[in-house]
Amino acid sequence: MLSTKIAGIVLCGGRSRRMGSLKWQLPFGGQTVLQRVLESVSAVASPVIVVGSNELPVPELPAGCSFVADETAFPGPLHALLRGLAQMPDEVEAVYLTGCDAPLLTPAFISAVCNSLREGFEIAAVSDGTHAQPLAAVYRTSVLSTAHELTDKGERSLQALLKACRTQLIHEDEFRSADPRLLSLRNMNTEDEYRDLLREIVEC
Repeated sequence: MLSTKIAGIVLCGGRSRRMGSLKWQLPFGGQTVLQRVLESVSAVASPVIVVGSNELPVPELPAGCSFVADETAFPGPLHALLRGLAQMPDEVEAVYLTGCDAPLLTPAFISAVCNSLREGFEIAAVSDGTHAQPLAAVYRTSVLSTAHELTDKGERSLQALLKACRTQLIHEDEFRSADPRLLSLRNMNTEDEYRDLLREIVEC
């Protein structure tokens, strides 16, 4: 369990090819998708850094959130995590990492994931029993050096970082007390998935 308040990183630099428009700009319950994600992350983490593309628009951000652009065009999520970690104040112990396309993410879920990180591990990631979810995970800032090593070798995948570090995989069912339907894990890459998530807020 972490002893200090954590920071947050939100990845916002994808092309959104399958969606056909920038996911973070889409309306969602009176806000944009990104605004909802930032609201939840900011309730638990500070500061919050949004990492985006140097070829896409810069989003307007609330107080307590800042933006940093990828150094090159669309270098992948591992590099984006590295960019965010490099901006963190020295006192930050760990960061919660999420994408910009999980509008049903809740502060309770984030807190539960962060509190699951145990001594001796660098990363705690949610898993369905088969696949780890690197965008529903908490990372100690000590992974920065390993992330640098991997990107220097041309690696782009966050899964590579999970394999290279001491990673604790926790089954998603462990988080149902915080989020009974695990809606925090639902992201959206297509218009159909977007509409499905919109229906969730209508039905709640």
